[in-house]
Amino acid sequence: QTPGSNGIETLKTLRQTHTAAALPVIMVLDKAGSNGAAEVPAAGANDYVTKPVDLSVMLARIQTQLSRVHAEKALRDSEERFRQMAESIEDVFWLSAPDRSRMFYVNPAYEKIWGRSRDDLSAHPRDWIEAIHPEDRERVAQSLLGRTEESWEWSYRVIQPDGAVRFIRDRAGPVRDDAGRVH
Repeated sequence: QTPGSNGIETLKTLRQTHTAAALPVIMVLDKAGSNGAAEVPAAGANDYVTKPVDLSVMLARIQTQLSRVHAEKALRDSEERFRQMAESIEDVFWLSAPDRSRMFYVNPAYEKIWGRSRDDLSAHPRDWIEAIHPEDRERVAQSLLGRTEESWEWSYRVIQPDGAVRFIRDRAGPVRDDAGRVH
């Protein structure tokens, strides 16, 4: 706490430069049911205890915050390993909504093979089908109808912006959650 301010003000100042994930804070309040308890989450505290402080409660809350910090770091590390792996694959790899209305991820190989920007594809997720050769487009579009529950494979041609034609062998399948629902 800084001179002339209370703990809530100090925490709000601290949160301007440190996130709750980067620097967990457990506030100590004067008593249970105090007005400060309502302000604690809004100020950015991860948790709080009240005076008199029960050491076992404080230790349990510290352990909870440390476990959360370690889990979040493990998740960030895992996401970084996935990103590095996906971005080094030389085949096009993307994750989209089942109805293909949103792109969640497109690896850099898309730009090399399709000759188009990943950012453009993310902004306009259905544009990839416009790049398919006109003689193949209707067949591919028809084969996509209603395909959200099973895997499929097909071949077609794409026309790059410079007019070059690339042959594509496309394999796709649903991503399921723990309950088996397609996402």
